[in-house]
Amino acid sequence: MQDWEIKRPITGVFPYMRFATDKGVDIESVLKGTGLRESDFFDPQNEISLAHELLIVRNLIQQLPAPETAWEFGRYFYSRAHGVLGGMMESAPTVADVVACWIEYASLLHVYFRINLETVGDKIRLYAENQFNLPDDLFPVLVERDIIAGQTAIDHRLPGTFVKYATCISLAHSPRTDEQKYREYFLVQVRFNQPANYVETHKDILNVLLPGAAPHKFELFRQQCQAENSLRGRTRSLVTDSVKLHFQIGKGNTSFLDIARKLNMSERSLREKLSKEGSSFREIKKDYIFQQSLNLLSDPALSIENISDALGYSETCAFTRAFEKLAGMSPGRYRKKNISKKNDGE
Repeated sequence: MQDWEIKRPITGVFPYMRFATDKGVDIESVLKGTGLRESDFFDPQNEISLAHELLIVRNLIQQLPAPETAWEFGRYFYSRAHGVLGGMMESAPTVADVVACWIEYASLLHVYFRINLETVGDKIRLYAENQFNLPDDLFPVLVERDIIAGQTAIDHRLPGTFVKYATCISLAHSPRTDEQKYREYFLVQVRFNQPANYVETHKDILNVLLPGAAPHKFELFRQQCQAENSLRGRTRSLVTDSVKLHFQIGKGNTSFLDIARKLNMSERSLREKLSKEGSSFREIKKDYIFQQSLNLLSDPALSIENISDALGYSETCAFTRAFEKLAGMSPGRYRKKNISKKNDGE
């Protein structure tokens, strides 16, 4: 329950209000049980507890019970609905910059899930991880809403980008309505009852140039986001997430100095910030290499020697020792065990 007492900017509820008005639902019904009045929304500096925000979602679903309701109001959360961070996304030069906005300043987004990026071969996966203690009945609704919101943020700048590059959507829950409707609203490849919630796209999407790019505005908005984030006093590992993102986009070849420059700070300052978050560049690099090794080991066409070379190890035995330390077993044994599990699943 403690998570539900978290205060968020009241502006994050504005899209719900616009959606309700467009659908002919009176505001009093939307605010039922929250103790809020319509006049409370006149001051954008006001805040709202997560508990009251979730109650507003419940009220909307009660008024408009169709499963598609979550998808429809997800489309109301385009870039400009996210305040200063929305301005940063609107002026971002590439899709990679938009993704960086999501991860670097996640606490400024009006979403319910923490975004993490993973590289899988020639694809990337954007994981939606539960950052709050969300109730089970609302979890599927909100994860679907946030996926639509992310798709809308990109397609608002360059229509059709999401469908062109996305390869699949993985959902941890069962379908809430006919699967054909999911394919129409989301993507043809939608998988249910999976271990994790993520959107998978071709890595090329990161290099897509966006119309209306304004590097100067982008930098100004970045400075405002940094200031706003500091004022909120979040304790989340934002710098660690940023370093992970830049390291992953650089396919593991980005140096610490390069990342420090991209984040507009000195190496010393970046090292200190990572330390405060209980992290380090060495740990981030080690985790990245380990995750890549797991991905490569899932491909039976690659030998252990091939994988060792691809990961930059001078000797296969060095890779084997490093892998055993993290996985508790040799790469060969892990591969056999993994293949056995897949066969059992089939």
